[in-house]
Amino acid sequence: MLPVADALPSDLFVMNVDLRGRGDSSRLPGPSGMRAHAADMAAILNHFGASESIIVGHSMGAYVATMLAKQSPSLVGRLVLVDGGFPIAIPEGLSPEEAQATLLGPALARFSMEISSIEGYLEFFRGHPSLTEWNAYMEGYVRYDLGPDLRPRGNIDLINTDGLEPLLDDEVRHTIAEIDVPTLVIRAAKGLLNQPGGLIPEELAVEAEAIHSHVQLMTFDHLNHYTIILSPEGATAVAAAVEGALPKRDRAQT
Repeated sequence: MLPVADALPSDLFVMNVDLRGRGDSSRLPGPSGMRAHAADMAAILNHFGASESIIVGHSMGAYVATMLAKQSPSLVGRLVLVDGGFPIAIPEGLSPEEAQATLLGPALARFSMEISSIEGYLEFFRGHPSLTEWNAYMEGYVRYDLGPDLRPRGNIDLINTDGLEPLLDDEVRHTIAEIDVPTLVIRAAKGLLNQPGGLIPEELAVEAEAIHSHVQLMTFDHLNHYTIILSPEGATAVAAAVEGALPKRDRAQT
C-alpha cells in the first residue's frame, strides 16, 4: 500500500497495517480469517479514536474491508475495494485446495524456495509475468518481504487458512451484497499472472453495480492484479478515489 500512501496528500492520517501472519505481524499467533482480521482492524481504529474512515483493501484485504463494514459499521464511512471482495469461482473439476494452489501458487512458491541472497529473491520476482514493468515500489515490497534470515516474512499456515475463505465461506464471499456502505470497486482487467479476464469477472462486477446502489465500478483494462496497486497509474487512481471520497467539511480539518 506504500505507493497509494505516497500518492495521498501528506496531511491525511494514513494507517498501513500488516495483517496477522504477514510482514511485521508474521509472528503473531492465530486466529486468522476475515473475521479475525476485521476485528484486528476495528481494534486499531478504536485505538486511534477513528470513525467513518475510508477503508482501502486490495485483493484479500478487500474481503477484510467488507467484513469490517459488516461487523463494525460505525467505523467505516466508505470502502475502496481494489481487485477483490467478490465471490471467486472454483474452476470445474478442482477442489478448493487445488483452486487455491492455482490462484496463489506463484505467491506461495516463495515459502518453499531456497534463497541464498536478496539479489536472487529480487530476480525471482522480476520474472513474475505481472511485474514486467519493474519499479522502485516493487523492489521495496520484495525487500520488505524477505526477513534477515533470508526467509519470506509470513506464516504459511495462517495464509493458507485465509486463502480458502473466499472460496468456501459463503458469508465472506457475499458480504459485499449485505452491506450498504458506499463502495468503489477498482477492478483490473488482467489477472494474477497478467492474463486477460481479471480476478473479478467483468460480468459479476457490472451486475453488482447495477443491482446494488452502494456499489460503483471503475475498471482499468491494461493493469493487472498487482500493477493496480504497485504501478504509478494504479496507485494514483486509488489515491484519487480516496481523496475524492473525503467529505469537504472533514477534508479542510484533516
